[in-house]
Amino acid sequence: MRSRHQSIRGSWVLAIVLLVGACGTGGERTDTTTPAPSTANTTVATTTTLTTTPTTTPTTAPTTTEESTTTSEPPPSAPQVDIETVVSWAQTWMDDQFARSDPPEGVTGASELQCRDKGLIAIGGVFACAGVPRTEPDFQLDTTGVVVYVLDEPGTSVWEAGTDIPTTTGQLLEAYDRAPKGLFCRDLRSPQDGHPFDDGASRPDEAAFFWSLVYWSLEGEPARMDEDGNGIPCETLFDSNILVKVLEGGPVPLNLRD
Repeated sequence: MRSRHQSIRGSWVLAIVLLVGACGTGGERTDTTTPAPSTANTTVATTTTLTTTPTTTPTTAPTTTEESTTTSEPPPSAPQVDIETVVSWAQTWMDDQFARSDPPEGVTGASELQCRDKGLIAIGGVFACAGVPRTEPDFQLDTTGVVVYVLDEPGTSVWEAGTDIPTTTGQLLEAYDRAPKGLFCRDLRSPQDGHPFDDGASRPDEAAFFWSLVYWSLEGEPARMDEDGNGIPCETLFDSNILVKVLEGGPVPLNLRD
């Protein structure tokens, strides 16, 4: 089954995504109680086990009339992928890049993704994990938050990491709960205040597009942010090469304008 992102990813193949260092600004967050998301149709993962119950066609009871009755088939469910598949894809990507790099002394491997979420998540869903550094005992690095956006069923994903990014899906939902609702793409590109979807004037376009994807997902993928309905929100506000590099998967790439 092809996802809504595969057509654009297949037709716009560029060079391999550049490795991004997972370091941000700000302090680490303290996990708190997970509130329910504000939007009923959100595709975000939850911190409890995600499972789906197979849908079966109900049986029609016999009738006393000669007319036969039929039941309609339920609509197909949205494509889903196991979160463990997504995490495995991302971890393999990071491990492969680390093996090709020249890491500083004391760093023994790429950060390990530690995610509380389990079960299935819809394509276009989001969740958050902790990126735990792999270092020598006497070489300490801060744990980072990693917010992941799922691109397709094989587990391809794009993420951004930093010490000022949520380390759990619960923290991500809390940040979303504080954010304004019903925003348009142009609103996300305007200076806001106090939530992680704010790109202001300083956030690179690559990161701004990524957080547009996250906000769109948490809002329930509203049509107001995707006028042509092709599954790529806010695309008219960014250069095509920005869209291509982000939708190829991997960490949010380096600022392509530099």
